[in-house]
Amino acid sequence: MPSLNSNSDLYDYLERVQSYLRDHGAFDLADSVKRAMQQASSLSTEFLGEARLVLLKVLEADQVTADAEWARELHNAIGQLDVALERRKG
Repeated sequence: MPSLNSNSDLYDYLERVQSYLRDHGAFDLADSVKRAMQQASSLSTEFLGEARLVLLKVLEADQVTADAEWARELHNAIGQLDVALERRKG
């Protein structure tokens, strides 16, 4: 799991998640990730929040979380987003 140190890192990670979902037939979830990625040009906090919400949605999907390593990676990414959002609150 790469560190999500910038919006660019997060965008790249979301691209990877979207590809994984498509490869595993989870097209609706992949479309949700794509919509979150479209927030990248908006406010940074909004992008982080949308990314967090969509990753939680992906994590909760039974068809995807059967892969334990993938689930750990999603938990890690969500944790990084939680920290980043908490820092923005100040």
